[in-house]
Amino acid sequence: MTNTTSKWFQYILDHPEIPWNWNRICWNPNLTWEDIEAHPELPWDWREITMNPNIATWDTIHSNPGKPWYWTYISYSRYLTLERIRENPHLPYVWHHLTGNPNLTWEFVKENIDKPWDWNYLTNLPIVSLENIEEYRDKPWNWGLLSTHKIINLYFVKRNLDKPFNWFYLSENPGITWMDIKNNLSLPWDWRGVSLNPNITWDIVKANPEKPWDWDSLAKNQMEKHPVLKRRAQEEKESRERCIARTRQVKEEMMMVYWHPDRYDKWCFDDTE
Repeated sequence: MTNTTSKWFQYILDHPEIPWNWNRICWNPNLTWEDIEAHPELPWDWREITMNPNIATWDTIHSNPGKPWYWTYISYSRYLTLERIRENPHLPYVWHHLTGNPNLTWEFVKENIDKPWDWNYLTNLPIVSLENIEEYRDKPWNWGLLSTHKIINLYFVKRNLDKPFNWFYLSENPGITWMDIKNNLSLPWDWRGVSLNPNITWDIVKANPEKPWDWDSLAKNQMEKHPVLKRRAQEEKESRERCIARTRQVKEEMMMVYWHPDRYDKWCFDDTE
């Protein structure tokens, strides 16, 4: 068999008297899987080996399931696709950390809804919608964190009033409008949060002087210059422009069909008329 051991690793093997840092050796990009296989007697750090991208490929891991791989890291690694998980359900995935896998979809979560997901982390993922949360409202969602979501709306809140929302975060959430607050004053709004809500304008404040505004928070409120509202205004502008452009395009297409020469000839020279 050809000796494929690299010079640097051969030097390590030739000098066992040196107090090598095996943690660092296992992370070294020059280390190969062949080196590890050829020397099982060495004090390998499998956590570091698993995190070494030159060694821990899916093919290597899948072909050596008996090795003490660091499955916490594998579980949130990009190379662990959902297809591979489905094809290998027997492997020791760490579901808590699988929640952070960039390949995760809500459909996959739903397929495995009873697994020990990290529900705090899951609450904050863009793959989760309010409809998903309502469908599985018995799961341990982080309702305080959910209160900060820009997708939140009053309809959802009122349907889940028994849940432990954070009313300060809800009150300042751009998804909650002044009309939501004004028309539902019986809800436990936090007026410090309301005063920070970017939907509030000075006209609203002046028109409602009796409300318990928090003036320090009002002084910090960016109002219409808030990034969320600026982005929303830009999106609305772009949507209107797309609508106008599409209407113009449809109109032009209809005119081309309506005034097509073939139709014109038919109208002008129709013998039945």
